[in-house]
Amino acid sequence: MATESGSGEGQALAHRLLEAINGGQPPDWGAFHGTYRRWLTYVAARCLARNSQLKGEFENPEDLINAFLAEKVLPPRQAVLMLGTPARGECPLRPRLAVSLRNFCVDLLRSQQMGCPRLSSEELDEIEARKEMPLPDYEDVADALARQMSGIRACFPLKQRAPYRVALLLRHRLDWAAVFHSVELPQTEGGTKIELSLPILERLTTWEDGELQTRLGESLLSLSKSWELLRPRLLAVTDQRLSSDDVAGTLHVPRDSWDQWISRGRRRLRQHVGAGYDEEFALWV
Repeated sequence: MATESGSGEGQALAHRLLEAINGGQPPDWGAFHGTYRRWLTYVAARCLARNSQLKGEFENPEDLINAFLAEKVLPPRQAVLMLGTPARGECPLRPRLAVSLRNFCVDLLRSQQMGCPRLSSEELDEIEARKEMPLPDYEDVADALARQMSGIRACFPLKQRAPYRVALLLRHRLDWAAVFHSVELPQTEGGTKIELSLPILERLTTWEDGELQTRLGESLLSLSKSWELLRPRLLAVTDQRLSSDDVAGTLHVPRDSWDQWISRGRRRLRQHVGAGYDEEFALWV
């Protein structure tokens, strides 16, 4: 799957990381985390939700991701195995990471059920080469998006002093945009695959008329106009991610105000949702 520049998804980053490792230099894992952490958090949350046995070993998606990265990605030998094919443009990195994380969970479950030691890295690599677990179905992702938007709307009235509702709806779509980039998911109906894209995300996260006309706090821009300005900026970025500085600057609001709307909004949303927040809003954990 190629990007507009002609390179595969994650190819440039994988190549830079391998170049550093092979040259004996510290890899830029910060760039890796910034690009893929949220996607892996979503996958990890789904793994924990579907396999209650894993919750005995990991309290939250972050713990699972940290264990996975420590064993399957960060060690130099594992990094070479993980990043080699994406660096050569033979496969996109994002789904490769997701499949590897799911296989990691399968190995954990097998070890628990059989009461046997964990498989070695070499044995795990051989298993992954033989059979890869499928990614989540498209319908699962669509359902998760619908539940998240309903949760935000149930927590925050549209008309209140601080624009928590529209700010979180905007941040919600922006954060999912990175996930909806160069990934193909199977569909339950028809057995075909669908390539995720920004237009599909827009369709799955449709905003209501009242929301579209609501202004972002002291900004003169409505939610609709804000997205009109942010959308081309998002598409111009390779990984479809925009920082808080980018968003606040486009909205013409202070960075502190934007950060407060998001942080306080998420805190109130966590209190409203309760114990299920980490699973339901994994991208924000």
